[in-house]
Formats: sequence, C-alpha cells, structure tokens
Amino acid sequence: MGGHTYGRLTNMIPENIRIIPLFFDLHGRFPNHEANPMKVETLKQLQARVLSENADLGVALDGDGDRIKDFNEKMGLNKNEIKNGDA
Repeated sequence: MGGHTYGRLTNMIPENIRIIPLFFDLHGRFPNHEANPMKVETLKQLQARVLSENADLGVALDGDGDRIKDFNEKMGLNKNEIKNGDA
C-alpha cells in the first residue's frame, strides 16, 4: 500500500524535514477517497493541507505505491506524474 511505502520512506528523510502525515493509517479500504493520485478530485484534501500547514510540498501515492503526484503552494499541482518503471 502506498501509505505503508511512504510511511517507511519517512524514516530515511533527514531530521530537519518535518513530515505531516495525511491518511497514514493502513486498513486497505481507502475510506477517504479512491487511491488514485492521477485523479485531481482525490488530491483536494492534500492541496488543502499543504496550504493550511504552509508546507513546501505535498505528495500523494496510489494504493500500491507505484504512482506519485506532488503539489506545492507556489507551483500548484505538478502536471507530470511518476510511475514505477518510468525513466
């Protein structure tokens, strides 16, 4: 699951970077929204949280962690996407 992958990655991030978790609880039902970061409507809560926390970056993963989308306050939603296996 993407939350599991991202949660484990946070252990490798330098201590001077603050992680603000959003939907890190693992249960496999995806009650907050569809686990598809390529759909703009699934990123609304992430975008709101980035803005409310004045965060530099928000990252969304899909259900199994092979697709990722990012958002930041200055540039908005990144129009590119990263998929597992992309070069």
